[in-house]
Amino acid sequence: MKTLISKGARRKATRLWAWSLIEMIGVLGIIAIISLAIAPALMNQITQANKEAESKMLERLADGLQMAILREHRIPGAGDFAQTIARQLGLDQASVLYNRVGRQRVYLIHPGIQLGPSNSGLPYTQDWHGSPNEPTNARVMIISSLSIPLPSGIASGPAPSADAFEAIWNTAEDTVPSGWDNWSGDGSSLIIRRVNLGLLFVKVGISNNSVDTGMFAIDDENGFHPAPRTTWYLMNTKLRLFGSNEILQTTEILRDPVSFVYDNGVWRGKPYSIGSPKRLSGVDLQAAYELFMASPPNPNGKASKDDVIAAMTNFMSYYTNWAAQNFPNNLQKDVKQAAMRLDNVLEDYLFKAAK
Repeated sequence: MKTLISKGARRKATRLWAWSLIEMIGVLGIIAIISLAIAPALMNQITQANKEAESKMLERLADGLQMAILREHRIPGAGDFAQTIARQLGLDQASVLYNRVGRQRVYLIHPGIQLGPSNSGLPYTQDWHGSPNEPTNARVMIISSLSIPLPSGIASGPAPSADAFEAIWNTAEDTVPSGWDNWSGDGSSLIIRRVNLGLLFVKVGISNNSVDTGMFAIDDENGFHPAPRTTWYLMNTKLRLFGSNEILQTTEILRDPVSFVYDNGVWRGKPYSIGSPKRLSGVDLQAAYELFMASPPNPNGKASKDDVIAAMTNFMSYYTNWAAQNFPNNLQKDVKQAAMRLDNVLEDYLFKAAK
């Protein structure tokens, strides 16, 4: 059975459909106009967000590089920098090698870098020699472009020249390095993270002031090496100091420049010399205390070393108080009693106790 639709009804339906199509075209036109208006601002926001994210990522990679160097006591070269950083930060190597837009990052090394006993470049693995000379030009950069690829001459490894390296190192933010005349990228899309490796080294002086020879070793290496030696070690290096009998005396985790001297069979910060000119400081007294405490105790003494130190400290305390007040008579008795107490303790320590 057919349903009959009048001509008037068909004309009305056609008019309704026609108006709906016009309305749709109008809406699409409005959307297009709005999109054109907000597109530049939206693109700028996306670009800025990418730049901030990449800047934070490069900072993280640079921190990871330095942490790995101080943990492993090794500075990677161009061939394994990504592996080293990835291992330290728990990332995959691709996340280190490529940025968020798929461009490859560059690990640029100063071509004049000098490290280690042979003043060579990277990679550098520290051994007991350290770096006999202060590290020179020990700088690297991690460089990333969020627009077009970096210039063909800028690749992971040593820079083409020292001048080319310095030009990039000194480049201000949002600018293009000098000499990149043929690069059509935008300076705002170029991100550079600089790392001064020289700041990770500390100077260590090891000397000998004894008839026998003190020994040293670093980290967990086997064997010993005789003093003297002056070198630069990476921070967090474990310096172990041994007597001439190869018995460990002290261990130092290197944080700052330090010096040690093997003096009369004991490692210390500076030598103690009897008969040196009078000095108005406690350095010599401290050295004498260290020698006394490091010497074997008197097995026949009635007093201990701690008793001697306590009596000496008590006497000096009373004396300095007396001297500070210009030696008044009313304090003389206390000083005299402290001196007598010190004398008795020394006698007990030095001589065999009576049976």
